[in-house]
Amino acid sequence: MKIVYLDSAAGTQMSLPVFQEIKPFLMDIYANPSSSYRFADIPKQAIKLARERCAKAINAEPEQIIFTSGATESNNLVMGQGVIISSKYEHPSMKIGFTADDIQLEINKLQRMGTNSIIVSHQFVNNETGTIFDVKRYADIAHASGCFFHTDATQAFSHIPIDVKDIDCDFLSLSGHKFHAPRGIGLLYVKAPDKFNSPIIGGGQERGLRSGTENTAGIVGLGKAMELYNYSPLANERMKTLKYTLLEHLKAKCPCEYRINAIDGLPTVDNIVNISFKRINGEALALLLDYQGYCVSQGSACHSASAEPSAVLKAINVPEDYIRGTIRVSFSKDNSVDEVISFVDCLAEKIKALQN
Repeated sequence: MKIVYLDSAAGTQMSLPVFQEIKPFLMDIYANPSSSYRFADIPKQAIKLARERCAKAINAEPEQIIFTSGATESNNLVMGQGVIISSKYEHPSMKIGFTADDIQLEINKLQRMGTNSIIVSHQFVNNETGTIFDVKRYADIAHASGCFFHTDATQAFSHIPIDVKDIDCDFLSLSGHKFHAPRGIGLLYVKAPDKFNSPIIGGGQERGLRSGTENTAGIVGLGKAMELYNYSPLANERMKTLKYTLLEHLKAKCPCEYRINAIDGLPTVDNIVNISFKRINGEALALLLDYQGYCVSQGSACHSASAEPSAVLKAINVPEDYIRGTIRVSFSKDNSVDEVISFVDCLAEKIKALQN
């Protein structure tokens, strides 16, 4: 049975060029880059190049890049820098602190209480609906009140341009497995690394900002992926075509009422489509699709084990007779129009089966 993978917002396949780049560091070049002998210079230089590639991709300086195990760790490192005010749409790793509908109001309240080192955190792209937020505006709100600003850009990289200088963010998190790099590698951009207080102590790697022996292969893969798969209008045309095909074929074939979910009418990235089907059991639907080789999510992979409807969908008031019938379809460069058409055909068939 052919697998049709339509859950790239959860994770992508490592690309062949990335694998070829990291392969020597998995077997042959195994020296610890922190060591002082010449053999260690090879991974040391490879990490330096990867850092430069990552920095260039988001218009940062190499010294502003800290390599981590992924965005969850990056987000946790940010939480150690101050008191967090976040939106209600955040990834679970940013939900410690204060959640606010009105960020300015929450800033004012905390400052009246004498709270220092306030960090406003807002996603760049929502991981469930693909909604794009105006993070530059949130950065302005934060800085106007003397606060720092962080954005989790995990779902943004490769799908919209990211320029940390234009956003004027103080921190930005990324995970490599969302854009064809290996799993277990990510980064944290820090505007002022000399003022960063790392809670991770040890051998002083990453200039003392994140101790622990470097994951050389992962870092090399991240650098290559960020060089190859940064946003480009040409590459994004493919995502637009896949999304258009899905929506048009769904309109023609779906046997029940459905809605496409977004937050506050804001635009969405072209690789994520969140669909709720009226009076359909989304868990059963995803299972039936899985039996036919189609991989989709019921929402975010971070919430997929929960039987409760997504907090994000609740927050945007998805109706009760729709909310439990939600699936998320997400594309990558590896998907084709034919796959999307065959998926919708199968989807329509399984919805009919559930209706009966």
